[in-house]
Amino acid sequence: MSLSRYVIVLSEMSPRYIRWPNAFEREEIKTAYEEQYGFPGAVGAIDGVHMATAPRIQPQNYVNRHHTYSILVPLCCTNLLYRDVCCGESGAVGDVRNFKRSPLSRNLTRPELLSEGEHLIGDEAYTCTDMLYIDFCSNKQKYDNMTVQYSIASLYLTASQKLK
Repeated sequence: MSLSRYVIVLSEMSPRYIRWPNAFEREEIKTAYEEQYGFPGAVGAIDGVHMATAPRIQPQNYVNRHHTYSILVPLCCTNLLYRDVCCGESGAVGDVRNFKRSPLSRNLTRPELLSEGEHLIGDEAYTCTDMLYIDFCSNKQKYDNMTVQYSIASLYLTASQKLK
């Protein structure tokens, strides 16, 4: 299937299968993450995934840090479900810039997306905020408690592997 056909099918099916969890579903997700990883408030993990493709127009703009052509797609996943997909940025843009340009980044402060005490988990490419916690591996100084560090790391690593 060509990338353009894939995007068409994805956009047609997305309202049915790719949707943000409601308050009840977020409670279930938080409970599962806390029971499994001992970390409260997490409702998902976010990471960028490179879809290998060279567009016909200006392909040189789509060369990523791995020296291959790609389109970067930031994904937010919980329990193997994609909760948000934003498609179309050049692979050269990078995770942080791509996320900052995404509707999810702009809308995270809306209470229907994240309630008080809820957050996403990301890797060190992202900026740590009240709504987005980052894996501690390269940012050890941000956390005083090693238990918190390992909980965030294991939660993120498990969820991000599901995204790939």
